[in-house]
Amino acid sequence: MSLDAALPELTAGAVAAAGRDLPERFVLILDSAAEGALPSGDAGGGRLRLECREVLRLLPGRRLVARVAVAGRPAILKLFVGPGARRYWARERRGCRLLAGAGVTTPGIVAELQSGADETRGAHRAHGLLLEYLPEASPVSAEDAASVARAAAQLARLHAAGCRHTDLHLENFLTVPGSATVYLIDGDGVRRCWSGVPGRRACRDDLGMLCAQCPPLADDRLSDVYAAYARERGWPTGGKSYAGNVARLAATTRVQRRRRLQRYLAKAQRECSEYVCRRNWRRHLLAVRDDWDDALAAFAEDPEAALRSGEVLKAGNSATVARVCLGGRVCIVKRYNLKSRWHAVRRVLKPMARFRLAWLNGQRLHLLRIPTARPLALLERRWGPLRGVAYLVMEDLGDLDLAAEVAARGLSEERLAQVVDIFRALQLAGLSHGDTKASNFLVGPAGVAVIDLDAMADSLAGQARDRRRFLANFDDRPDVRRRVAAAMAAAGLA
Repeated sequence: MSLDAALPELTAGAVAAAGRDLPERFVLILDSAAEGALPSGDAGGGRLRLECREVLRLLPGRRLVARVAVAGRPAILKLFVGPGARRYWARERRGCRLLAGAGVTTPGIVAELQSGADETRGAHRAHGLLLEYLPEASPVSAEDAASVARAAAQLARLHAAGCRHTDLHLENFLTVPGSATVYLIDGDGVRRCWSGVPGRRACRDDLGMLCAQCPPLADDRLSDVYAAYARERGWPTGGKSYAGNVARLAATTRVQRRRRLQRYLAKAQRECSEYVCRRNWRRHLLAVRDDWDDALAAFAEDPEAALRSGEVLKAGNSATVARVCLGGRVCIVKRYNLKSRWHAVRRVLKPMARFRLAWLNGQRLHLLRIPTARPLALLERRWGPLRGVAYLVMEDLGDLDLAAEVAARGLSEERLAQVVDIFRALQLAGLSHGDTKASNFLVGPAGVAVIDLDAMADSLAGQARDRRRFLANFDDRPDVRRRVAAAMAAAGLA
């Protein structure tokens, strides 16, 4: 019996019809294979069997990316289904060839696949590519300065060959353990510049977009990233022109980071690959898809029952906070109460309610890799446009806050550095917190994290108020206050 005999068998039409409800593992049956170096004997009778071992990316009804095995040989499958499948497949194939032709290190095409229309499901013809499998490959880490610089060098090769990549996020740059090579993938985003080699401004925009994928504190390394790019292009890596180019790259990176945040926060409020959105007349639910499970779904049906079973941490007039166990996972739930009818009216009149701001700011800090308790779900009770009580479900980072730790053990150099890094990251991102009392800085195994994001805003003026308010936490500890002030000044936080 073959290893895949017990797995369900799906045609391309069945994959398209399944939406997000695909099995974790299955066998994909394609009725024909086009050009390629497929293992012998795997497509007998015009049928190709692909054992899908892991779904890597799924756009329901449009595209499947999976780790597969063909006659025991591993490969990466990109399958395009539904309307426009042939167009997207041709664009992916053309982009992969452009990457290879530019001298960029990229996985090669193993085979090109086609499958006839599945009349029983009314599906369109499916098209696919089998790509070289990179064992244990993982995306370039934003904290890995050397790999980010190598990614910039690969981008330089692409530009020098007269091409650009329209989807420059770090998941499209892969590394393999034990190798210094960085692979650039996703041919769908590669475009040829018909006017020739892209101009310096276009190159800087692309390089700025790549750097914008890294957290704000990584802007300290922009000089190294630009140097790696410039060396590959044969540009100067010293002198006044070099310093000016690094300064312009820093400005471009800030602009690209803001644009990236705007796009990301728009996604955080609708149904997409990263977020779940369920909306009707009586409620509006948003959740992180990776954390969406039966326990969160049950909470959304009866949040008050979960609160009654939890440990109340704060019972205020405007908000109630409790620690709740949801399916074996401990979370913090913050209920935004209605204090009066006038309070309900004000929620309708406000362009953005505080709980929605907290949700968006939590996702913002998550994207920027600034430590925080990430919101996992937001449930808004509604009556049409009228907003009622809302529930914000967040990660639980424990009870110990910075005020309690300083009172018990003083302020260590490690904690001081972590706090200063948070303020620096917020400044580089152009954000002010709005309430920097020490109890809003939680201390856990991973370090210091900032919470209570209801008042966070894009405000340069607010940053100075944040620092003054934080220093006021230690008015009764002049020695601690002096150390914090000196550390902030040394980090460029006036």
